[in-house]
Amino acid sequence: MKSLRSMCAIACVCAIAATGTKAHAQGTARSMDFEQSIRTAGMGGAGVAVPWGVTSTWGNPATLGFAQGWGWDETRTQLVPGLASDVFLRTKRMTAGFGGVGVSWSGQPGGVGGLELDYGQSERTNESGGVLGSFGSYERVRSWGFGVSAATLADRFGKRTGERSIARYGDVAFGENFKDAIVALAPADLGGAARAKNHDWGVLARVSPSAFLRHGRDGVWDADVAFGHSVLNAGDELFVFLNEDQASPPSRIRRTGFAATASLAQPTAMHAAFEHLPILSALGPFVRLTVSFDHEAIVTGQGYDVDRSGQELSILGVVDLRHGHVKDIAGEIVDDTRGIGLCLPLGKIAAFRWDYAEVPQARDSGLPNVTRRSWSMWVNPAEIVRRGGR
Repeated sequence: MKSLRSMCAIACVCAIAATGTKAHAQGTARSMDFEQSIRTAGMGGAGVAVPWGVTSTWGNPATLGFAQGWGWDETRTQLVPGLASDVFLRTKRMTAGFGGVGVSWSGQPGGVGGLELDYGQSERTNESGGVLGSFGSYERVRSWGFGVSAATLADRFGKRTGERSIARYGDVAFGENFKDAIVALAPADLGGAARAKNHDWGVLARVSPSAFLRHGRDGVWDADVAFGHSVLNAGDELFVFLNEDQASPPSRIRRTGFAATASLAQPTAMHAAFEHLPILSALGPFVRLTVSFDHEAIVTGQGYDVDRSGQELSILGVVDLRHGHVKDIAGEIVDDTRGIGLCLPLGKIAAFRWDYAEVPQARDSGLPNVTRRSWSMWVNPAEIVRRGGR
């Protein structure tokens, strides 16, 4: 049997960690419920309708349709600080995108990357309390996904650029993510392990009012609005532990959101100076403000709702300041989130990022905020090829 501390840690992850749900409403494989984008976590978890910048492919796989180049992202989170020191969530994901089509790998195919929720080691004892050995409790998810952006794809095939670009005015994207999850809370011979497959799907629509007002021409300001919807764990397969009577579903999460962004271009003198310094030529707008609002409906068990909102202020795409709010009555979380992102761009060829977020636990748990971190890198093979062909 498991030690008391490990059982408490697992119960805490299920009941009061970042999703903060109560036992009567939750599903199995809680590792699939955690936001994997640290940027989005800092914005209250509201990212289903955010296609700009570092997107949440976990929250809405349709955002993969806007991916460009090759990327790698790793996160590491101690889930229940103050209760257990050895419960960690780790994710590794690779993405690639070009011309309106994007794909992601997180353990499938080829075993590159993946998600692991490690509950730590526990002692196995007999009925007399004698120690028989130890075992590790964990959840592992291997997945792959794709996203397609209709307007960007049409521009690619039609060779439309500049004012003729359809994507400059708006876009519609669709994506899916396919998952294979293992939940091992106790040794398999005791019926403590189960495996199931599932999938997510999402859509996202974006419109640029500023492009319509200027007939597609460049200007000193830009504004976009977007709508997103996704269903996480949309399949019906169950996790079967001891027998069919012990089968449990994962949490099915329906997310709907709206987002808007507005940006101010770099001053002319600044832009001209940066253009003469190749390493700074890919800096973003002088300032960009993004706001997002998500509503979650978790339909597993008795069901419950969660409302999320977030804001991000980005300066030149180098420094990002984030704030968010979570209203999860069932999980006893009504509190703010915060985060920061730092980016080191290497011209139009590559970039390195570090992101940090703090998210609350249940207000009556007496536990500190969960701190989340990630690092990521991005490479633009098309730009490398273009420069090599000069």
